[in-house]
Amino acid sequence: MRADGDDENAGTPDAPVKSLGKAIALATALPDATKKNVYACAETFEEKVEIQADVTLFGGLDCANGWQWIGEQKRTTLTAETGTIPLTMHGGGSVRMEDIDVLASSIPQEDPALFGASSIAAVADGVTVSLARCTIEASDAAPGADQRQDTNGAMRGGDGNPGEAGCMASVTAGGAEPVNDCEDGVEDSTGGPGGVGQALSGSSGTDGLPDGSANGGAGQTSGGTSCMNGRDGDPGTSGEPGAGARARGTLTQGGYTGTSGDPGLPGITAQGGGGGGGARGVPGSGSSGRSCPDPNAKGVGGPSGGSGGAGGCGGKGGLGGSAGGASIALISLDSTLQLHDVTLKTGSGGKGGNGAPGQPGGTGGAGGEGGKALSGASGLDDACDGGRGGQGGQGGRGGGGRGGHSIGIAFRGTPPPMDANDLQFELGEPGLGGEGDGSNGDGSPGAKEQTLDFTSP
Repeated sequence: MRADGDDENAGTPDAPVKSLGKAIALATALPDATKKNVYACAETFEEKVEIQADVTLFGGLDCANGWQWIGEQKRTTLTAETGTIPLTMHGGGSVRMEDIDVLASSIPQEDPALFGASSIAAVADGVTVSLARCTIEASDAAPGADQRQDTNGAMRGGDGNPGEAGCMASVTAGGAEPVNDCEDGVEDSTGGPGGVGQALSGSSGTDGLPDGSANGGAGQTSGGTSCMNGRDGDPGTSGEPGAGARARGTLTQGGYTGTSGDPGLPGITAQGGGGGGGARGVPGSGSSGRSCPDPNAKGVGGPSGGSGGAGGCGGKGGLGGSAGGASIALISLDSTLQLHDVTLKTGSGGKGGNGAPGQPGGTGGAGGEGGKALSGASGLDDACDGGRGGQGGQGGRGGGGRGGHSIGIAFRGTPPPMDANDLQFELGEPGLGGEGDGSNGDGSPGAKEQTLDFTSP
């Protein structure tokens, strides 16, 4: 196999194929009793290679000079396009490689499409792998994505409704309550209805919901004490922040999946404003100093109070930052490794993404205006205004994603052999954890380890 070969050739020294994948396919198609050997020139081959059967690969050959071995000076190199694992070995067989270097490309740091991508050189899944005089090298991984805040506030509370004028009914109804129907299961907010206007006195406005402070305004008494405006609703509290990512992540034949930070919890819906108190009207014939105009009067009830404004909805929690990509030379999944004169190199793990601040809570609606004494009436007072709805609580910030690892051999199942005479490790630095809300909200940094067991989370 040589870079200037042709995959239509027979795959002999005189008629070599061009790609390693084609050479492996020809070798594995041989009868079972035949040695399934592949011979590769000391050149660079850029392709994704998958091996699913017993095969031996010999690299480091000088194809221009009789296919002599020159592995001490130059080896065969296998690499692949960005974001691709160059070599995957699976299928339950055994694979032997000599004088072949495997190199995973570095991941661009600023490409949003590749945020969180890992650089992984080789994967062994359920096979026996023997490597001699090989370098397995991963490069720099990509950072995780920073999440962005939804700067548009949550749903605003509706304004309160005005009260009605006096002398328009025997009992004047207060301003009707506005309801803020919050989304995603967040509790709704309701402004308190305004107090009723009656002949002898006005009733108090109703407290806003959800439950909070008693904020309905008092109604006007028969003795003439003025009514009271409704008070503002209590603000909602902020949602709890999400926890930063701590778990190691998971390994599969397809590579590594890191851990994102937890999302923040939604903010709490604010209380609606209290309804304004109602005013007294005309007690009946012979009442001194109080009268409704004629012929416009339709009753003797006093002006009614305005309703409170609905409170703002709680903001949504911010999303957690995504995990940084890992730089892993070799992933071993329930495989047996035999390593002789092997170097495992890694680049840097990617930084974990930052968690997003939570969405701002919605603003509260304005209180409704109290009803007025009908023009021409004497001795009647205006009713009172409703209170403003409270400000919804901001959503909690999302947790930071975990930083990407820098690992020579990430394994699940059988630990790799660690003979110091046969193995060399050259490790890059792990990625920092993404930022969240404080130490509990920050993601953990990645691990820097020669080998790391992923059998347990």
